[in-house]
Amino acid sequence: MTFPSEPNAPGEHPQQPFETSHLDLGLATFVCVSTVQTLAHGAVSHQPELLTDDRVETFIDEVTRLVIQYLI
Repeated sequence: MTFPSEPNAPGEHPQQPFETSHLDLGLATFVCVSTVQTLAHGAVSHQPELLTDDRVETFIDEVTRLVIQYLI
């Protein structure tokens, strides 16, 4: 694992906290699928208001952001 040595200066793009060149695709797939399934199940079972017409797009966007940030 490689961590950034210094914080970003204002206006700079964020540094990647980890190297992804050695990403274990099987493990990454498991983590992503398990995360999405768990969040979907939690929303359906415990917070169905997240799946209403006015909130579902935000829920989808947040789950997507989570997975993308994990992968990059």
